[in-house]
Amino acid sequence: MVESIPHGGRTDNRQAAAVFVFIPRRSTMNVFPSFSWSIWMMIAMACVSVSAVAQESTRNRDTISTINGRNIDGVITTIDQAGQVQLADGSSVAFAQVLGIQRNVALEPKKDAPIKVYLAQGGTLFANVAQLQNERVTLSASFGPLELSIEAVRAIVFKPSSISDAVTENITKPSNQFDNVWAESSEGLHSASGLVHSITDGKVTGEFEGQARSIALAKVVAYVAADLGLQRPTGLAQIQLSDGAQVHGSIGGLVDQRLTVEFPGGGRAEIPWDLVVRIAIESDRLVWISDLTPLESIQEPLVTNSRAAQTDRSVDRNPLTLRTSLQREPLNFDKGLGVHSYSRLLYRNEAGFDRLTATVGIDSETQGYGDCIFIVRGDGIELWSQRVRATDDPVSVDVDVSNVKEISLIVEPGLQLDLADHADWCNARLLKTK
Repeated sequence: MVESIPHGGRTDNRQAAAVFVFIPRRSTMNVFPSFSWSIWMMIAMACVSVSAVAQESTRNRDTISTINGRNIDGVITTIDQAGQVQLADGSSVAFAQVLGIQRNVALEPKKDAPIKVYLAQGGTLFANVAQLQNERVTLSASFGPLELSIEAVRAIVFKPSSISDAVTENITKPSNQFDNVWAESSEGLHSASGLVHSITDGKVTGEFEGQARSIALAKVVAYVAADLGLQRPTGLAQIQLSDGAQVHGSIGGLVDQRLTVEFPGGGRAEIPWDLVVRIAIESDRLVWISDLTPLESIQEPLVTNSRAAQTDRSVDRNPLTLRTSLQREPLNFDKGLGVHSYSRLLYRNEAGFDRLTATVGIDSETQGYGDCIFIVRGDGIELWSQRVRATDDPVSVDVDVSNVKEISLIVEPGLQLDLADHADWCNARLLKTK
């Protein structure tokens, strides 16, 4: 409360004190709005900062699938020489136990790649320049310069838009004796068989039909290397890159956000981590169920048209994808089964696997529609079941199938009949964990 000075200009000690106290109170009242506003701004900025960190953490989140069926969410920082996958929260996972890594990186395939390189042990790369000299292939790949042994390369396609069925078949089944060069001529596409020495200086040189010869690179559509019959190594990693390239090789480590990959046959690459979409690792302790032939396959829809079960594709024959609240982009899966309810697939467990694991859900192609009940039965006994809707996060399945001879994977309709029941058994696999 403001106190006034008495008339006549007289003041006593109390009044003087009142005046003395009043002055800072007025000053405080004048300063308070600015001070209060500063405090609120600091709080708001702190909240925005925390939100940004949380969003960045979610954006960079990785999902690690282990061989025993666990899914671990976190941010991978390194893969060290001790064989440990280190996470930002301080935890770690033995790389020997990792089956796959799904990153929150969008897949944006190149549509106009100038050169497509097929690797001998599977996978493809995109390059702007490709040369062959002294049994070494040098590339200007999408992630930087790369040098490979000729044994690591299956084919180099210089004009992907001009590739024919005959060239595709030659790449799929190369000669075990000769290299093949496919070139354009006035009469169409022709192949020359022989031994290619170099691809450099704008020409392909080699011995064709016993004679030294050169072919202008401007006319060459593809070079297909002879199949040397090298045995495929076990335990390779399949690495999907954001431009659509796929690399098969051994993981050497992840340091300073660069993934080191060793190529079978010779060659080494350092790939920026932010280009990696997912990694799938081969193992002799598992079998993908989509690689098995079912003893029985029953597809009986209620109100929709009957559709055959698909291997490594959704029931609509698209890549397997499941949406999750943890990531901006859907999870992508190379392996799995796509079915439509009602569905029943029966498999024999002949090799004595002891666990069945999978990630199940309604494929993202339904745009949020679908309602199913996933069921696993062993020798006719229900071992696991759960209702899953399209709006739910993917569900992890981990079932003990020790001593089970026959395994049934069943999908029944939920409350919405079988409308949009595009059910995915992603990464469905049988494991030997003991």
